[in-house]
Amino acid sequence: MTITPSTLMRGAAVAGAMFIGVQIGHPHLAADFIASTAGFIRGCVAPASVEARS
Repeated sequence: MTITPSTLMRGAAVAGAMFIGVQIGHPHLAADFIASTAGFIRGCVAPASVEARS
């Protein structure tokens, strides 16, 4: 597969759109959220999902 400038730009656009989509879904990282139950659960689940992908 040959990587052309247009393919590279298309890939960058898709990656950028995915990054924006993920950032919109993330909660604001504030002390009150981190101390909440939702913050605790999210903190426990996130490392497990990263390990599962490895």
